[in-house]
Order: sequence, then C-alpha cells, then structure tokens
Amino acid sequence: MNKRCIPAVVFTLIYLSSDLSGRVMAVAAHGEIIRQLSEDEAWQIGELVFRNECGSKDENLVAWNEGEDFISLGIGHFIWHPAKNGKIFEESFTRFLEYAKASGEKIPSWLDKDPLPACPWDSRDNFLRMQSDIRLTELKEFLVSFYREAFSGVFAVYT
Repeated sequence: MNKRCIPAVVFTLIYLSSDLSGRVMAVAAHGEIIRQLSEDEAWQIGELVFRNECGSKDENLVAWNEGEDFISLGIGHFIWHPAKNGKIFEESFTRFLEYAKASGEKIPSWLDKDPLPACPWDSRDNFLRMQSDIRLTELKEFLVSFYREAFSGVFAVYT
C-alpha cells in the first residue's frame, strides 16, 4: 500500500466505525479528528492498522476465512453473504458501498445495483477456485483503489 493510503486507512476506519453503528456523521467532523493527529501519528496508526488487518498486503483486502460462510472485504472486514447463506451476521458491505458511492468512487458496474446482488461465490472453495473471475479482479482493484485514492487528499485537513 502506498504512503498516500495510510492516512486514508485511519480516516476510513473512523468514518465507517461511526457510520456502521447507525449514525450518519459528516466527513468534516472526521477531518477534525484527523487534524488532532500529527502527520507522523496518522502514518503510524494507518500502517499498524493495515498490518494488523491485512498483513500489509493489498490482496488481503478480499478474504474468505476458513470456517466462515461469507466473504470479508476491506480494512473493516465488511461482510457480504452469498445467496444461499443464512445471514447470521449483519451484512455490512452494502453500507461500505453506499459510503464509497457517496464519496464519488466508481463502483464496478456489476456491483452498482439496487439492491446489491448476493456475493457471486457461494463458498470459500468456490471463491478460491475462481481467482481469475473478472468480478473478483474488479472487486480487488476497486478496494485497492478505494484505500489508495479515495482519500488521497486527507492531509488537506492539515492545511
């Protein structure tokens, strides 16, 4: 992950943890939180979060963990269920996509639907076999781009 992305990780976590709790908070309020950190502190926190959540690897932004019936996406491990899944856990990927769209991100066309389609891979085994699926490639590229570029101007809050 490039250096522009590290403060975006911090920013995104702050925003999404608030948003996913059901409160709608203004981006400006989160800018105030970021503004309280030094640039070095933001980098250090972002790097630690990225290392902890993704092993410092972009490819770990998309994961289907052993023993789980759903895919986990992004730094926030947003859950996305396949159609057949009983949906024991709340699906959070929908809210992430809503936030990304509101932030001006270009969503892959196959995801930019209302309602969001079910996860196209019905199991971890299917997900692992389908690594060359164009949808999976686009999903990975979207998430990497989101964390690299969506908030490339985060440091503007320092000026």
